[in-house]
Amino acid sequence: MIPVTLRLRNFMSYGEQVPPLDFSQINTVCMTGDNGHGKSTLLDAITWSLWGQTRAKNLDDVVRLGQDESEVEFTFDLEGSIYRVLRKRSLRTKAGQSSLELQGFDPATDSFKSISGNSIRETEAKIVQLLRMNYDTFVNSVFVLQGRADEFTTRRPGERKRILGEILGLSVFDELEAQAKTHRGDLDHSVKTLQQRIEELQKEVAEKDALTAAVNAHQEMLTQLQIEIQDTQKRLDELRQTQNTLDVQSQRAKEAERRLQQLRRERAEVEQHLAGQHRRIADFETILKQETRIVEGYESLQRIKVQEQQESAKADAYTNLQRQQTTLQQALTTAQHRVELEHQSARQSLADMQTALQTCETMLQDAPHINANYEALQAAREREAVMVRALQHRSKLEQDKMQVERRIQQKRHTLESDQRVLLSQQQEWQQKEAGLPLWQQQMGDVKQRLTHIEKQAQRFDEVRSEGVAIKVQLETSLPQNLHTLQQEIAQQQEKRQLLATSDAHCPLCDRPLSGTDRQRVLQALARDIAGYESRIQAIQNEQFQLQQQRQHLRVEYKTLEQEVAQRQSLEQQHAALQVNLDEAQRAREHLAELMGKLQQIDTQLASGNYAGEDLGELQSITAQLDQLAYDPVEYEAVKRQVAELAPAELQRERLQQAYTDRERLTEQQQTYTQQVALLEQTLASKQFARAEQIELQSVNEQLTQLDFNPASYNQLRQQLQDYQHFERQHIELETARLQLSEVRTASQELEMRKQRCDIDLAAQEEEQRQFMQGLGNLEQIRTDLARTEALLQNLRHREGEERLALGRRQSQYEHCVQREAELKEKIAQRNHANEERGLYGDLVQLFGKNGIQAIMIENAIPELEEEANHVLARVTDNAMHLTLETQRDTRSGGVAETLDIKISDTLGTRNYELYSGGEAFRINFALRIALSKMLARRAGTRLRTLVIDEGFGTQDSQGLERLVEIIKAIRDDFAKIIVITHLRELKNAFDTHIEIKKDPLLGSSYQIV
Repeated sequence: MIPVTLRLRNFMSYGEQVPPLDFSQINTVCMTGDNGHGKSTLLDAITWSLWGQTRAKNLDDVVRLGQDESEVEFTFDLEGSIYRVLRKRSLRTKAGQSSLELQGFDPATDSFKSISGNSIRETEAKIVQLLRMNYDTFVNSVFVLQGRADEFTTRRPGERKRILGEILGLSVFDELEAQAKTHRGDLDHSVKTLQQRIEELQKEVAEKDALTAAVNAHQEMLTQLQIEIQDTQKRLDELRQTQNTLDVQSQRAKEAERRLQQLRRERAEVEQHLAGQHRRIADFETILKQETRIVEGYESLQRIKVQEQQESAKADAYTNLQRQQTTLQQALTTAQHRVELEHQSARQSLADMQTALQTCETMLQDAPHINANYEALQAAREREAVMVRALQHRSKLEQDKMQVERRIQQKRHTLESDQRVLLSQQQEWQQKEAGLPLWQQQMGDVKQRLTHIEKQAQRFDEVRSEGVAIKVQLETSLPQNLHTLQQEIAQQQEKRQLLATSDAHCPLCDRPLSGTDRQRVLQALARDIAGYESRIQAIQNEQFQLQQQRQHLRVEYKTLEQEVAQRQSLEQQHAALQVNLDEAQRAREHLAELMGKLQQIDTQLASGNYAGEDLGELQSITAQLDQLAYDPVEYEAVKRQVAELAPAELQRERLQQAYTDRERLTEQQQTYTQQVALLEQTLASKQFARAEQIELQSVNEQLTQLDFNPASYNQLRQQLQDYQHFERQHIELETARLQLSEVRTASQELEMRKQRCDIDLAAQEEEQRQFMQGLGNLEQIRTDLARTEALLQNLRHREGEERLALGRRQSQYEHCVQREAELKEKIAQRNHANEERGLYGDLVQLFGKNGIQAIMIENAIPELEEEANHVLARVTDNAMHLTLETQRDTRSGGVAETLDIKISDTLGTRNYELYSGGEAFRINFALRIALSKMLARRAGTRLRTLVIDEGFGTQDSQGLERLVEIIKAIRDDFAKIIVITHLRELKNAFDTHIEIKKDPLLGSSYQIV
């Protein structure tokens, strides 16, 4: 994450008209300004926009005083993509209102588009996911807040390890651990389910042997039944064969009987046909004798038919009119009947109303008695309600009394519990106070020893300083001086060799030298060489003396180092004794107060005045209960009276209904009386079905005009009927003329056929007699056959039942075999699930804090140590070295995970917590720079900005120079480095400044210089 621009409005000390702060042209910048002018506020704006957190304790404190809304807009570059965050806080409502929006830059449209979540929480989660870092990790690594440079080092070892894990991106293993735990939990459930199923299957499989025995028993029974069925079937087949033979013979006898009957019927038919032919011949002869009479009658019939056809048309019209007349008369009768029914119904309704009125009057006569019972019921209910309220009030008072008594008891228990606690504290503090003299004596001894060791430590520092100075002289200054003098001697020797010849020139001006000048120069060179050699001898003597002094200092250094090494143990003893003394002193101070509290509690418990209000309330409730008028016997009597008088309420409702019904029935009686009178008048005047009456009169007139006499027409039809037989006789006459000869021929043929039937009938009767002789034992065969069939059916039924039972047992056996296979499968599944559960358990351990995360932290520790020591060596001139220990021995003999910081210097190795001031800041600075560089280099981490806010005031000028060198040395590792300070010496060390000023009216402002 690289800052691009920052825009503020009414944020903390900044006002309305604040121009955006452009970071694009800045690499390493120093923010300067007086204290309280708003330097750290710019960084608060960044953290507030991203994570909603600042140094302010209250969320509303980010809004500038006198304003009602604050806004921050922060644009940053993340791996080549541009994002913008807008966060607002409004005080226009009582509870305040916040808003947050995350936007991404779209190059295609050259604009920002919202990628926010559905809520502020979801949007903040997206930002954390985008940066892969939360606020806590940010302020413990690349963001060194003002006054919080030791944010990482002062954390507990476990917290340090957690922060380091977040920097290393180990949260993914926490998610994997959670997933592994989830899978392990699912597998636990599966194993439990499979175990339950296995137990169920084992119960079912246990029945396999019993089912096998049952199947074998049913198979044996089925085999025996099959043998019996085969024997019975064989006997049945024999009987059926015998029966079939007899049945064939019986069938043939029946066939012979049928042919015999047929011949008899045929002979009877022949005789019948022959008699019929004889009768037809006689009839034909009789008809032929009446030929003259039949012809005359037939002619008369034809004349009567002509007359009947003429009268038939009038008869049809007459019939239609009569039909209409009948229909209309029926309609008139129906209408009259309907009016009569209405009249009868109205009279019946009138009679019913009179009966109902009499019933109402009877009910109304009992009104005084009913009203009296109803009033008595109401009075009894009122008494019952009063007594119910009294009962409810009594129950409430009793509940209140129980609650008050319970509160009194609870207060007593509370006082007794407080008394026990105070007694325990009294005993504890008395024990602590008793040890005060011993601890004071031990404290004096420890202070005396610490005073001695402090003096020895001062001498130790002096010895170390003297040793360092001697070391510098022996290894640097004196060797350099010695080397310089030897070079000077070599140069002088070279010059002297040049002057040894007669034509020597001056080494300065290169002029030829005379003999005197040459001798003078040679003497001067000899004096210089002697002086140099004398100085070399002095340096060598000084080196020897320094070596001797260094040896003495080493001996003294070791002796002092052993004594000073005891200081940490004595300081710990001093701290422990101080804690004990403080506790003993506090115990002495608190004992008097505790004794007073105990005496007060004893007094309250003895006098019982620990619940004065509750006791007063209890007395008041008891008095109310005594004064409450409630008699259970009277209450039961009232309840019985209410139950006895309860029917009066229903009688009262019926009485009210009787009043209403009497009025209604009186009105209806008048209505029905008028209706009866109107219907009687209608019947008397025949004022109904007027249209039908008019139509009937018209039909009567048409009948009169038709001029049709039904009697004459009937007489004509009777004549036609009387002469009708002549038509049949005429037909018979014609038939006799045509068929007489044919009938006489057919009669002769029938006589011959009768003779043939007599011959066949005699032969068939003889054959029938022969068939019937062999059918004597057929009925016995049929009886035996029916008995055998019943036996076979019974056997087959038993066989079916056995087969069903065998099928059920075999099905149960097969089901048991399937369950046995399923049992093996479930056991295999359970074993596999147990194996997987073990694997996921191993994964939980592997992905957990003590697994791969601990390994990755162990692997990262050397890198962090190396980087921190590299920085620490530069800012302390190799005087300090830190070590990160990830494990420590426990009192129980085990090993515990930790992240302790051990610092080694010329005095030895100590915990970080024993350092303070400038030394602690150097350690903090080295660790924070190492964490920042690690965070910037780690794969997947997206933060490439380092911020250092103040913290340099504890350093001297040399320390500041070294810190600036470190910052400049690591600027290639970060895209942006922002340093905030008010120190002018540090400000001048940077080329780019952001100067912060504050106006009392307009607020804070900045300027890039």
